[in-house]
Amino acid sequence: MSNQTEGALRVLQWLGSMEARVNNSHAKGGRQVPGDLPMRTCPRDYAKEWEQKVAHRKGAANKRLVKAIRAIPASNNRERMTLFVNYALKAAVHRQLEKFQANLGLPVMPWVDMDLLGPVKEGQADWHGQVTDAYVTAMQHAAPFECLLGEVFNVVVGAGQKSDCQHFTPWDVASAIPRLLPEGRTLTGDAMVAPVTVMDPACGSGTLLLAQIQGHLRNGHNRPDALKNLVVMANDRDPLCAAMTALQLLMNQLVWERPIGLVKVECKDTITECLEPKPVFGTVIAHWTTESTTFKENPHDA
Repeated sequence: MSNQTEGALRVLQWLGSMEARVNNSHAKGGRQVPGDLPMRTCPRDYAKEWEQKVAHRKGAANKRLVKAIRAIPASNNRERMTLFVNYALKAAVHRQLEKFQANLGLPVMPWVDMDLLGPVKEGQADWHGQVTDAYVTAMQHAAPFECLLGEVFNVVVGAGQKSDCQHFTPWDVASAIPRLLPEGRTLTGDAMVAPVTVMDPACGSGTLLLAQIQGHLRNGHNRPDALKNLVVMANDRDPLCAAMTALQLLMNQLVWERPIGLVKVECKDTITECLEPKPVFGTVIAHWTTESTTFKENPHDA
């Protein structure tokens, strides 16, 4: 059979199929029923592709932060992590105080014990800008109040090099806890403005606290004032852990423009020094107006 003959047969078969469809539509009241037509499904899952793209960008940003911290000149990785957290925390506090005094930005007034982790070493400005930019970029690719430094600490320092038997709760586990807890009763009247306290006496990098704060933000529909009645109390006997928690609590407020009513971080042994206050960091909302914050969307909700 020649190619022309085969082509003619295909055309006849196609015409016969079309005639059958037309006859079927006439038999059902002169209209075509969509269910009788072959449906072509789209092979692409755009939602899944977007999630994969977001995850890829987030992973790339985290790797960039890890690389920037590892490039800090120091004798070991824990010292590098300490230098980064020490500089980032005190620089963020200093910058926010300048903006607060100039009545710019959020009405958040922070303070920090300058002896925490020691003084910031001068003459190392070559890595200051790179690591700061990498950290802010990583935060912008994460969800609001997501714990970044716990994972970064595990990668940079390494589980096998933790001399203090530290173990930070994985973020996936911590963030699932508020979703598994039963929803509280609906508050009305004066109960709506009553302060709510969350605390962790062994906070580590602040993972569990951040998960609780994220849950409160979600319950408040991500409003700018969703956390204004929240009180956060944190403590860890490791100065580096206390500083990591302080840095994450401060930076998430500033980056996502969601101020917390009151934050207090202490650095002490809660067993032997439970009655002795040793605050090392804190923030407070000095004044609140509806114009103080602007709505900032989470890119993961897109």
